[in-house]
Amino acid sequence: MSKPETLWDLCELTAEAIETRPLNYCQEYWAHDAKECLEDVNEDLAEEACGTAFCRAGWMYAFLHEDVVTVEEWENQEIYHKMRALLESAGIPTSAVNPLFSGETGRADYENHPYHPNLSKLQRGTKEYAQIGADGMRKFMQQYEKELKSAKL
Repeated sequence: MSKPETLWDLCELTAEAIETRPLNYCQEYWAHDAKECLEDVNEDLAEEACGTAFCRAGWMYAFLHEDVVTVEEWENQEIYHKMRALLESAGIPTSAVNPLFSGETGRADYENHPYHPNLSKLQRGTKEYAQIGADGMRKFMQQYEKELKSAKL
């Protein structure tokens, strides 16, 4: 797979990855062992899982930095800060980036969250959970289409 050319491309790759690999999407962690991410919610799904589960920022970083491979290496990368800075450099306000990358999905007030409403009511690893994650990324993309399409990587 070739690297994305614009932030729009990067966001679309991220949405597609979340949508097509639900066992590898977990909004609560930048990067975490996929089996461990699912063990506490569904043992059957955990058995199927392999590799690393990423949040939105983690997926974005993964597409830009294929050389980082272990969870331990990920934990030292300050992924959230780097991806936030990348989006902010395109003119997207912090007030929009923070909710996109937020991992606090279990709070009651997240029912009306702009990019992942009701995520706390769904089980990690399911298609429904991943679909909300992908839809949230695409909603963000629609709101900031001009900035994302004009930002070259």
